Amino acid sequence: MNLPPIFSPSQSVAGERSRLVARLALGSILVVAGGLKVAAPGEFYTGLLDYQVALPALVWRWLAVLLPWLEVVCGGALLADCWPETVRFLVTVLCLGFVLMLGQALLRGLELECHCFGGSKGGWWSNPWVALGRAGGLLAVSGWLLWATRRPAGRPVLVSSLFVLFAVVGLSPEARAEQGRGRPTLAASEDHSATVRADGTVTTWGYDYNRRITPPAGLAGVIAIATGNKYTLALKADGTVAGWGDNFSGRATPPAGLTNVVAIAAGYAHALALKADGTVVGWGDPADGRTTPPAGLNDVRAIAAGRAHSVAVRADGSIVQWGRPFAEGEAVPPAGLGPVTAVAAGNGFTLALGGDGRVTGWGRDFYEQVSQAAKARDVVALAAMEESTLVLRADGTVGFLGRG
Repeated sequence: MNLPPIFSPSQSVAGERSRLVARLALGSILVVAGGLKVAAPGEFYTGLLDYQVALPALVWRWLAVLLPWLEVVCGGALLADCWPETVRFLVTVLCLGFVLMLGQALLRGLELECHCFGGSKGGWWSNPWVALGRAGGLLAVSGWLLWATRRPAGRPVLVSSLFVLFAVVGLSPEARAEQGRGRPTLAASEDHSATVRADGTVTTWGYDYNRRITPPAGLAGVIAIATGNKYTLALKADGTVAGWGDNFSGRATPPAGLTNVVAIAAGYAHALALKADGTVVGWGDPADGRTTPPAGLNDVRAIAAGRAHSVAVRADGSIVQWGRPFAEGEAVPPAGLGPVTAVAAGNGFTLALGGDGRVTGWGRDFYEQVSQAAKARDVVALAAMEESTLVLRADGTVGFLGRG
């Protein structure tokens, strides 16, 4: 049985013109937004990680490449009015997905920029609440256009699809409980190791210096872990940090009132915390300024702490370092270093992971922990100890480089 379209030929010309304007405007916005992200996939990748949805890093890397192109293609199809029902459905799903992603981040109290138009823009335009209103408007427009092209029998399919997407995106209790996935859940230093179990508790093993590697009684709700020289730090789901072990220079005692933390790093005698607003807090041994981030550093997306220096990745993928280099000039990142997604630091050396899965290193290389890491390909995560490097590849294999 053939069903007539929702809108008959007798509809007003004004209505048709309104839909034409809406289609052209929505298509233009998608082409511009997608094109800006296509030009800087590394920045878009780091922005996606800020939403802290329970997906593996490898999935985010693929989404950072595919989603911008999908926006460009759908935007172009809207402008040309090609495959109207399919394209408008895809655009509605994209808009709804973004509304849900941004909404869950705001409900959890995360402070972030939307990255709708590529990298960090600053100002009111990047305010997440403004972005949520903007995305809601785009969702309303795309849904209206889709509704105008679908037949009545197809409406239940549309509504059902949207509810399925809502369940998949990450607002279910299971996804909320696993919101820490993607942060380090396994850490190792030169004397001990630690891991976060599925129930949010911590297990440690190694050299038990005066029984100081044992987690405090009642510690729970942990989503990330970091280990330094005879001490351990744990990031809890509520954004606070717990520390225990050898408290030389106060390295195992986070500053009072430290909250809204999204990442931690433990060096030899100092520690760092990255807050949701992009600022960095340091504590422990303050020698050479290693615990004092440069003034104005407020757009950080990743951190690392070495033996005597600290490293941060900014929203645009650039590197900032402070503290003491091992030798003159070795603290300077190489010229032409592209956007960075993750960093690791050891005894006088630094490693940076690019969006292409390759590692760039600089600094002390006595045991080839830097030069060998640079030969690795398809790397999705990396870690550094005093004189060694660990790389995790996309196929699940692990490479150990440097001093054994």
